[in-house]
Amino acid sequence: MASLVRISWLIALFALVILNCMLLTSYLSTQPIMNMVALQKSQVNETAEIAKNRPDMYLTLWLHQVHKWFRDKTEGKEKVRAFIQEAKASGFSAIMTNVPWAWTEREEQNDIRIDTFDKDFMDVVCEERLKLHIVLGLNEFPPWVSAQRIDSQNYSEKGSRHQNCAKRDSIPSPALAHPEVWDLISNFVSKVTWKLTTKYGDCIESISPTVNNEFETRYTQEFDKMRDYSFHSLETYRRWQESKGLKPIDAFDYPCEPVCRPIVDQSESLHLWLMFRQEFLAKKYEALCFLVHTEWNLERNQGTTPSCLLHFGEFFATTDVLNSNLLFYLARSPVVDHVVMDSNMALLGAPSSPSIVGVMVSTAKAYGKTVHYEAATERVLPCTDDGKLQQVQNISILKAGAHLLQEGLQSAIDAGVDCLGITNLCAPKAAVDMMPRKTRHSVALDGLVAVIYVPYGVFYSWSFVMGGTTCGASPTDCWLPEFAKLPVFGRARNSPRGTCGRDMAQLPLLKLWEELGKHHDRIQVVGDANMLVKLPLAQVSKRVFLRYLCVMREKWDFPGGLQQQRIFEDTVRKQFYFEEISVSQDLCN
Repeated sequence: MASLVRISWLIALFALVILNCMLLTSYLSTQPIMNMVALQKSQVNETAEIAKNRPDMYLTLWLHQVHKWFRDKTEGKEKVRAFIQEAKASGFSAIMTNVPWAWTEREEQNDIRIDTFDKDFMDVVCEERLKLHIVLGLNEFPPWVSAQRIDSQNYSEKGSRHQNCAKRDSIPSPALAHPEVWDLISNFVSKVTWKLTTKYGDCIESISPTVNNEFETRYTQEFDKMRDYSFHSLETYRRWQESKGLKPIDAFDYPCEPVCRPIVDQSESLHLWLMFRQEFLAKKYEALCFLVHTEWNLERNQGTTPSCLLHFGEFFATTDVLNSNLLFYLARSPVVDHVVMDSNMALLGAPSSPSIVGVMVSTAKAYGKTVHYEAATERVLPCTDDGKLQQVQNISILKAGAHLLQEGLQSAIDAGVDCLGITNLCAPKAAVDMMPRKTRHSVALDGLVAVIYVPYGVFYSWSFVMGGTTCGASPTDCWLPEFAKLPVFGRARNSPRGTCGRDMAQLPLLKLWEELGKHHDRIQVVGDANMLVKLPLAQVSKRVFLRYLCVMREKWDFPGGLQQQRIFEDTVRKQFYFEEISVSQDLCN
């Protein structure tokens, strides 16, 4: 009996060992799967947290892209819907598109059709519960305003009459100083705003009127030819001078070549003309935004308010003199609600520094508007005519371009941007991979630790001063060595190999921004001394004044310089210490 019990006990023990081995084997075999599931869950949670803290995002889909990418009449609408759904799934909350004057009031005045030529794709955007940012493209006349009429009535802008501009072409664009042209544009903006807001209601986030060929708030600038020298513009300039008690002088004929040194022998004539151009165009855009506000159908938009959006191209650069910098006037306007900082980080044709994005966003944030940064993707992620991503053969170029884009987006987020825009991307989900992992985007003025003051008018002193390319300026290194691999365009094709031709007036500002960024979390750039009076400078630990010696010695010799000098020297600097950094190299020589 004892032996039988012993045998039974051994059998039970053996069975228990076998069972433990089986359980151990099962555990070991499933552990990698469990680890993978845990890792995936962690990554999903991390991605969700990043998405939650990321600024709002919009994706552009321009009308010409609708025609090109979704031109199949039988399946086009469903392809548009699939695109919109993919955008929504990728984290975009809005679509920005354009309603061109030339394709909306096409047959005759007041015959405004917002559903023709596939513009009704906006229905799909609203059906999918995304918002609309609508750009009113006013840069081309509709067909019923004939070419003969445009020519005979001087309806179009004219470029500079300088002798070296004679052989340069100009694309026609409406001259806002012409009273008849202004009436045509104002009438269209009023009526199309009413129609759009009546149809789409609170689906519309903003409306953006623009006369610029790149949808920006500036003069149209082609072939380096300053505008507008049309008859009515010059007449308006004469009356503007008289209203200020001045004896009228002729408009300054600005050259179409790089201006390497400040023009001091005719500075009074030049500065007066530049100040007029800036004030005139800014007030026209303010008037267009006023029409957006007054013609917005509030009965159809209960609970929402009219909202005008304006794009601003890259500034604090030697291209400002041709473009005019309107931000510092329009950002103060009560009828301007959204401001878009638009930079491809290659203003002069070569990769610049992503820091310019942070500088622009920081500058705009001080004005209390909704600030966007719009990143262009077409040079990094080009699309085919049927709306597919092209296969890029050179992976190193692709990686460098993606890195530049990502650094620009990160710079915008660090500066406190409210919304990110991605433009010219045919595959919305591709935007997910380029988004930065770092998501801080809350920057309050009372939390500033550093301020940079650089008067924006100083950049009007030169034109196209580019490292290693124009004006005998020294070659400039790329922000990262890998950026030297990226394709260049324009004047940058003449830069020495392995360098990036950068704007020589902008470069000191970017270097200062980057140096301060090593030790300060929050930096505010100020381009207008009037803003210094409003900022809590007493709470700021570091205040820096960037002085461009060429034009800022005893007298600040640039458009608006005397007013800026008076506010800064007589008011601000008497209360607060500013460390001064002087700039002279390659700009005065």
